[in-house]
Amino acid sequence: MELNVRIGDLELRSCNETLTSFGEHTTFEIVLWNNHSNVNCHTVAYWNKQKDFIVVGKRLNDSNIDKHDFFMLYSLSCGLIDRINKD
Repeated sequence: MELNVRIGDLELRSCNETLTSFGEHTTFEIVLWNNHSNVNCHTVAYWNKQKDFIVVGKRLNDSNIDKHDFFMLYSLSCGLIDRINKD
């Protein structure tokens, strides 16, 4: 299952275990794009293969992250993480 959902500067996207788009998509990450660009982004949080949700360092404290948008994408990923690993 491949998925990309973007809200503002945040995007929930499916990826493989190494957080790249190559190979089989078995997990999700939430990335922050720089100022509505499609050029530079960095991972804010991701699901690991044990289905733990990991926030990268203190990136969630970034003032550019809309916490409401983040929670919406996190909630969506919670509903999908089990499904993606069953397929």
